Formats: sequence, C-alpha cells, structure tokens
Amino acid sequence: MSERMPDFAMPSDEELAAERRAEAIARARAADPTSALRDELGLEPEPVDEGAVARAASAEAGAADATPAGALAPPDPATRIDGRPGRRGLRLDAARRAVRRRALAVARNPVVAFAAGAALVAAGFLAAPALTAWTERGSQAELERIVEEYAAAVSEGDLEAVLAFHRPEDGTTSTALLDAGVMPTAPANVTCDVPEPRPGRDVAIARCTLGVAGYGGMAPGAQLRLERIDGAWQVTAGLEQPAWIAESMFEVVAISGVPMADVLDRRVLQYWALPGGYEVETRTSELIELADLGGLVVADGGGGLSVYAEPGDVIVAAAEAAALEFAQACVVDAAAAAACGIVVPPDGRTLSTTLSQQSWGQDATTIGMGVRVSGTGAPAAPVVEVLVRFADDWETYELEVTGVTETYG
Repeated sequence: MSERMPDFAMPSDEELAAERRAEAIARARAADPTSALRDELGLEPEPVDEGAVARAASAEAGAADATPAGALAPPDPATRIDGRPGRRGLRLDAARRAVRRRALAVARNPVVAFAAGAALVAAGFLAAPALTAWTERGSQAELERIVEEYAAAVSEGDLEAVLAFHRPEDGTTSTALLDAGVMPTAPANVTCDVPEPRPGRDVAIARCTLGVAGYGGMAPGAQLRLERIDGAWQVTAGLEQPAWIAESMFEVVAISGVPMADVLDRRVLQYWALPGGYEVETRTSELIELADLGGLVVADGGGGLSVYAEPGDVIVAAAEAAALEFAQACVVDAAAAAACGIVVPPDGRTLSTTLSQQSWGQDATTIGMGVRVSGTGAPAAPVVEVLVRFADDWETYELEVTGVTETYG
C-alpha cells in the first residue's frame, strides 16, 4: 500500500517579490542615520523610495539565482534610502531643528524656568559654606570664626555643637555626663578675645571669660587652645571643666533632668561638664537633712555640688546623749578622767553636751559629729567625737563614740 506524499504549496512569484520588498524596506530604514532620532522624538518614519526598493528587490532576486548555495550576496547600495550625502545632511539637520524647537519650547515655559532658577539658587546656598570653608582654610579668618562659633555654642548650652568642635579624653576625669547629654540649665556667658597664634608655631590661644550665675568674678582665666592640623585650625583644648561630684549621705537622682542611675559611679569623683549652673535632684532618708545651695555649679577652674547633708534632729539628739554618757563614765574618778582626757568637774556641777559644729562626711554612709561637753573644771570644754554609721539606704544607723578629740576645736 502506497502512501501519498503531502502537497506543498510553493509560493508564487508575486509572494516572493512582496517578501523581498518588505525586507528591503526594513533594511533601508535601519540604514537611515535619522531613524533612531525620529523614533526618540515620536516622528513618522522617513518615506521610502519605492522605485529604489523595487529595483533592489529585483536585483536581489537575480543575484540569489546566480549566487552559489551558502555564499552571501554582495551589499547593494540601492537598498539605502536616497543615498545622496546632501539629502542625508538635510534630513538630519531638519531632525536637529525639531529637537531644538522642542527644547526652546520647554525652556520658555515659565513653570520650568522658575523651577530651574530655584534649583540654581539652592545649589548656590549649599555650595557657599563649603567654598568659604575651603578659602578660609588655615587662615586667621578661619581661626577667629571657629573661636566665635565655639563660644556661641557654649553660651547656648548646645552640647552637640560643642562636642563637634572638641571632645575631652575619658580618663581620671570622666566624660560620663557629656556622653549622657547633660547640659547646663543656666549656661555660662562666654566671651573670648581675638585668638593669638604663637609665632612660628601652629598653635593659637584665645583667652575667655566665663560668666556663671551664682559664681564669683569674671576674670578672663579660661583658655581655648587651637592647633593647625593638616592645614586647618582645630580646637584641641576646650572650655569644659572638671566637676567634683561626691554623693555623701544622699543620692543624685538627676542632673538637668537626665537620670543618673547608670551615669554616676561612686568610685569616680570628677566629671567633665560645660560651664554653667545645673539643677540637681537628690534623694535621702528622713534622718538626714539636705541643704541645697545651688545644685551643681561649674565655672573657670572647675566646679562641684553645692549640696550638703546634715544629720536630722533625731540623730543630733542621739549623738549628744551618747557623748554625755561617755563623759559621765569618764569622770567617776580622777584616773578614769585622765585616761579619757576629761577633767573631773567641781562638786555641784553637772555635765551637759551640745553639738559643737557642723558634721562632716567620712564616706557615703558615715557622718562624724563633734559634741562639746560642758561643766568640767577645764578652761576649755572637751569635744567628744561621735560617728554615725548608716545603713546603705540611710534608714537605720549605729553610733560609735571614739573619745575626746581636738579635731573639732
């Protein structure tokens, strides 16, 4: 049984000619140097020379018949669109003029012009400081500008700006307050003289006056040191001062509103701080009275807490009673009195005790008190020292009488 071979319809000469014509048109448009520009501008394609395309298609068909299998046909100049150089230049110039007309139309738009002008002005404002900084680099003008800006930042209590100029080293004096962002509630009034560069050295000193409320004089004793490093002036020693913070019989809860729970360390006594006055919040027990004379005050040469702890009335009465009991035990006879350092009182006189002067803090939980013993036969009444040892929370205490002392006068 034989199978019939399928019928293959061979394309007609007209169909082959149409296919060649379409390919020739595509090649002609691809070879046109203005075709890409026209596509970008959304213009209509350049009209094709139909006669040239027809001739190219016929020539290609003849060449295909005469060319051996596998060989490439030579390029045909007829496939170019109007290949005359002059015409190509005219068409390209026309396309360029169309682009120029569109650009001018956009530029003449008032909204676009305003936006472009605003962008240029903004760029000028942004570039001006950088240009000024570059032209001033290492000069006297830069030196004076830095001193002026630094003094203004300290006067405003702008801690971030001050530290951008200079940050002190964290060593014997701690930077914990600065690191925690503690700023003075009443910044110092800072004025600095014109900085004076040292002859032949890249060092300059500006003498400054720190005016701090609640603190004495305003002598220009503070110094701002600057050095020229890599051609530019930099602050190498600022106006920050060491502040003495010793918690004795109380706890500093906050400074300038910043909690101190994780900032202060009882093993550290000095902290760097900007000059000025700081509000201080403290805590203690009812057995202790605090005298706040101004919180934390930092000025030229340093500063410290103006907060003092004093024993309350309950502690004073207990200390006086303990000192009296000690003195009475000493004057039972002359030998005991001599051993204690107390003179036996004359007949008919009785002993009494009073707190002789302000107490003093031995450590964070101990207060020393001097109790004067009156009624003895000595020209000067002896003073008995009583130590009050508190628990860590200062809510309970124990008394220790150490004996007669001359410490309290």
